[in-house]
Amino acid sequence: MTVGQVLLTQHDLAHRTQYLNARHTMERLFDMGVVPVINENDTVATDEITFGENDMLAALVAGLVGADTLILLTDTGGLYTADPRTSSEARLLERVERITEEVEELAGEAGSDLAIGGMLSKVQAAKVAVSTGADTFIADGRKASILQKIIDGKKPGTFFPATGTVRSRKRWIGYALPSRGRLIVDRGAATALTARRKSLLPAGVTGVEGDFEVGDCVEVVGPDGKIIGRGITSYSSTEAGLIKGLRSPRVAGVLGEKGEEIVHRDELVVFDEAPRDGKA
Repeated sequence: MTVGQVLLTQHDLAHRTQYLNARHTMERLFDMGVVPVINENDTVATDEITFGENDMLAALVAGLVGADTLILLTDTGGLYTADPRTSSEARLLERVERITEEVEELAGEAGSDLAIGGMLSKVQAAKVAVSTGADTFIADGRKASILQKIIDGKKPGTFFPATGTVRSRKRWIGYALPSRGRLIVDRGAATALTARRKSLLPAGVTGVEGDFEVGDCVEVVGPDGKIIGRGITSYSSTEAGLIKGLRSPRVAGVLGEKGEEIVHRDELVVFDEAPRDGKA
């Protein structure tokens, strides 16, 4: 088997051209019959531009290459209802249809022994991977032939079925591009984004946080503080602050130009969209 090492940094995935170059490199390796072994390039990465965990790097690469399956190996059987090291009543969750806040809480709080480089990072990585169309497994890497069992159709550990097929550009916006700020929206705008898949208009914005420019990636946050999605902004933070809460006709009177969407739906990734016609 021929293998080739590929070293990536967050910087490589944060810029669209380099993101596409990385994908083309992977595709070329596959065409040549080479198995890429991927890791973070620690020699040039800094605290500000690291992936944080190899689990997230794996999820982003799964989206980068359009993988069918992501397998995250650990030293436990999968995701449990409690810490199996301390609770005799802990039960393995063999299948998780949707990764909710409650599911993430089962993985342990950030900073706990269970969470550091452990189950929390794997569940968060699984959340990214399933949204891009990759079935995800968290399984015990200490068990013999664990990969072969998964390939053979068995489901050891915890299985997270794919919930979406986010197209390439939106994968980049939603998961690889660093966020430069936040747009806080009201309940009506949150519903329009998640249930009706509309663009974000100035009228629905109640708050602006951070310092960003036109074309930067921003997080869209609901009134409950939960991140709804991420998208490319059509306004700077200064402009967004001036027109927040305004109907489109009034935007021209403030900025001297016709108002448009703060984030267009084609440039927006909504993490928990309501199903349409039975499809996620």
